[in-house]
Amino acid sequence: MRTRLIASFALIIIVTLAAVSYFARQGALEEVNSFVRRGGLAGLEGLVTSLESHYEQSNTWDGADAVLAEYGGSLGGQRGPGGGQHSPGTDMGTGMGEEKSMSSAIVLSDSDGNPIAASGEFDPKQPYTEGELNSGIPMTVDGEIIGYLISEAFMGVPAGNYESELGGRLSQAALNAALVAGGIAVILASLLAYYSFQPVRHLTQAAAMLARGDMGKRVDVRGGGELAALGSTFNTMAAALEDAAKKRKAMTADIAHELRNPLAVQLANLEALEDGLYPLTADNLSPITDQNRLLTRLVEDLHTLALSDAKNLSLHKRPTDVHDLLIKTIAAHQTHAEARNVSLDMEDDLTGCPSLAIDPDRMGQIVGNLILNALRYAPEGGWVRVLSACEEGSFSINVLDNGPGIGDGDLERIFERFYRGDPSRSRNEGGSGLGLTIARRLVEAHGGTLTAANHHEGGAVFSLNLPLNDTAGD
Repeated sequence: MRTRLIASFALIIIVTLAAVSYFARQGALEEVNSFVRRGGLAGLEGLVTSLESHYEQSNTWDGADAVLAEYGGSLGGQRGPGGGQHSPGTDMGTGMGEEKSMSSAIVLSDSDGNPIAASGEFDPKQPYTEGELNSGIPMTVDGEIIGYLISEAFMGVPAGNYESELGGRLSQAALNAALVAGGIAVILASLLAYYSFQPVRHLTQAAAMLARGDMGKRVDVRGGGELAALGSTFNTMAAALEDAAKKRKAMTADIAHELRNPLAVQLANLEALEDGLYPLTADNLSPITDQNRLLTRLVEDLHTLALSDAKNLSLHKRPTDVHDLLIKTIAAHQTHAEARNVSLDMEDDLTGCPSLAIDPDRMGQIVGNLILNALRYAPEGGWVRVLSACEEGSFSINVLDNGPGIGDGDLERIFERFYRGDPSRSRNEGGSGLGLTIARRLVEAHGGTLTAANHHEGGAVFSLNLPLNDTAGD
C-alpha cells in the first residue's frame, strides 16, 4: 500500500509539473512575443502606443510626422534592446554577431506598406514588401492593422528566430526545474508515506498477534484523526475479544461443572442399583429422575441462550390478557411457595391497559423465573409479591421479596450466566444460574428492559418494563 501511495504521489507530481511547465512556457512566449511585436525590444513601445492613439483619435495618419519628431531625439544613438550592446539585428538563430546601428530611420507605413512619415534619414521604398513588413511592428486599432512601424536596423531579421530560440531555452529550463522539483517531491513523499504509515504497520502487527491468539495486544493511540480513531476501535475490539474469550472459557468450565454433578449422581445411583446395594424401587429411582430433569432443564436453558446469542430467538406474539397470564403463572408456583411457607400474592393496576402483543409462553417463562428466584431467597414465613401496572405508555411487572436483598457487588453481575449471589447454595436450591440471564434476554427480545435493585422494605425487586407502542400492535 505504501508503494501505491508513493506511486500516486509521483504521478500527481509529474502531471502537475508537466502542466505548470507547459502553461508557464506558453505564457512566457506569449508575453515575450507581445513585448517584441510591440517594439519593446527596440524601446519603441511608447511610440507605437502614441501612434495608435493618434490614429484612433483622428482616424487618419495626418500629423503622424509630429509624433515621430517628438520621439526622434530619444531614438537616435540607441544600441540593442533597450539601449544594450546587441541590436535586434543579431541573428539569434545562427549566433551571427553583426551589430546594426539604431540611429537608422524609423519609418511609418500604412497597412499596405506605403511609407507615410519617418524619423531620421531614410531611403523610401514604394512600397515595402510583405517580408519587410513582417520585420516591422504592426499597429492595430480595434483589432484591425492600421499600419507598420519599420526600422532599417531590423530589416532581414527572420520573424520567428527569437521565438523558437526563446521557446527552446524556456523548455530546457522548465525541464531542469521539473526534474529537480520532482526529485525533491518524490523524496518528501516517500518520507511522508513512511512516517504516515507507521501507525498502520503497528496496527497490522497487533492484528497479526491478535489473530495468533495474543488477546492482550494493544496499540498506542496518539493524537487525533482517522488513524487514531482506527487505533481506538482496534483496542476496543481487542478488549471485547479478550473479554469474550475469558467468558467463553468460564462458561465452558461452568457448563462442564453443571453437567458433571447430575451425571455423577445418576451414575452413582445406577451403579448402586446395578450392584444390588439399592433395591429397584420407585423411591430409589426418584433421585435419578430428578437429576435427569435437572439436566433436561439445563440443556433447554443453554439452547435458549444459544438462540438468543445467534439472534434466532423466535417469538410468537399475539394479543394477550396479562392479568390472566399472571394469575396462571402465580398459581403454577403456589405449591412451591407453600412448601417453603412463603406467601405468594399479586397486586395489579391494569385499568385501561390494552391487550399486549407478546409471546405468552415466553412471558410466563420470564415471570416464572423471577418468582422462582424470589422464592429461593425469601425466608421461611416471608413473602413474595408480583405487582403489575400500566401507566405513562409502558407496562411494568415488579417481583419483590423480603429476603436479604442483593449485595452491591452482585447487582452488576446478577444477570451473568451461571452467576449465583450466594455460592454456598446447592444447585437444587440455587438453580443453574441461567434463569435470570434467560429472563433478561427474553425481555430484550420483546423490546423491554429488566433490572434489579434493593427496595426500601428490604429484599430485592426485579423490574420488567415493556413500551406499549412496541408491544400493542405486533
